[in-house]
Amino acid sequence: MLQQILLELQSRFQTGLIAGSHILLSDERLPILLKKVETLAQKSPVFQKLYTLCLAIFNDQDHLENNIMEAMSFLDALIMTQAQWKYEEDTYDITILIEKPYTNIKYSQLKPLIQALSQPGSGRYEIILSTWNKYPDLFQDYRVLPYVIAGLGDSYSEIANLCVDILKSCGKKVVPLLKENFNPSGKKEMLRRISLIVELAGKDENQFYLDMYPLSQTDIQK
Repeated sequence: MLQQILLELQSRFQTGLIAGSHILLSDERLPILLKKVETLAQKSPVFQKLYTLCLAIFNDQDHLENNIMEAMSFLDALIMTQAQWKYEEDTYDITILIEKPYTNIKYSQLKPLIQALSQPGSGRYEIILSTWNKYPDLFQDYRVLPYVIAGLGDSYSEIANLCVDILKSCGKKVVPLLKENFNPSGKKEMLRRISLIVELAGKDENQFYLDMYPLSQTDIQK
């Protein structure tokens, strides 16, 4: 049920952007979805944040497109990690299995860091390192975390190694994201992933190791 709500909301946003942002405001299904999000918001600060961003679309139409993009980026990050939430339809009870921090920084302010983590170009390492030294909490924002994990496969080894250090500092809570889409026959990125899982989770992930071992290439098996 939770996944359905989030995916339908994402679909409404995407359709609205394609058809025109003002068409989104007249979408009769959107208020119904927002009522559901409002109910979730009463139980979780993360959904409260999503609800606040969605309301801004209607309440601040001078910045309509920016508000839509802000809500969509937050929603996309939430969908990416929503497997770690348990939702019980009858009671609307939400249990946070793993804390998912977020910051109040707008996506537009995070964009240079995300670009440095995800796009080719010079000077990326300095941007990432400087941001980590000054604002380490930003890397635990789950709009950023998926890009840090993807950075484990960066062609520039210094960035990949820096991403390893950043993820180590995040602790065990990043293990589910490291396991997501893990490819046991992969190369350096997956080797870095499994090394982090072993270091952060140890024997707690024994079943995962057993499942992956028969499919793994030699370095990952070791």
